[in-house]
Amino acid sequence: METGIKVIPHEIIGCDPDSSEKCQCQKRKSLILFTTFISLESPLRCGDCFRTIPLYNIPKTYDDEYYNILCWESDYQSCDQLQMNCSVGEHFATNQMSKIDSQLSKQGIKVCSEIAKLTKTPTFYYLYRSSGKSINSERKRTCPSCDSTWLLKEQIHSRFDFKCNKCKLLSNIAYDIRNNTA
Repeated sequence: METGIKVIPHEIIGCDPDSSEKCQCQKRKSLILFTTFISLESPLRCGDCFRTIPLYNIPKTYDDEYYNILCWESDYQSCDQLQMNCSVGEHFATNQMSKIDSQLSKQGIKVCSEIAKLTKTPTFYYLYRSSGKSINSERKRTCPSCDSTWLLKEQIHSRFDFKCNKCKLLSNIAYDIRNNTA
């Protein structure tokens, strides 16, 4: 009686149409830790092209693997799912994703710091912004960490309106404001 694993013949016929394109940049000026509740790819993005960077392309970050990145990604996606559902836990989840001092943000900022140290590439953390008072008050927002001006003249990657190079943070104009002024 034979035991073992039988190799099943297979042929690659193309790319998965639902997957994001992978970053092909030769040198990256920055990295971004970013995911959503529907993302299936790596949460690490190129700051230049915003395409995904497979984790195996960076040094292992925790205990000879990527455990800290994957834990943060799972927690973030769980919070994003709760806030998208708009019922149980929406307020908690939104605060976790948008407050600089939340457990989720602290965890993500620590992951960014570790990635930056290992890759020697600035790594930015995204702070989600759901609601605001007005477009004027949104534009006057300052970095929640150092209180400096961080509004960009032009959006980055059609998503980020704010960037603090000192604190390595990104954010957006509140979605409820953006949607009402568009």
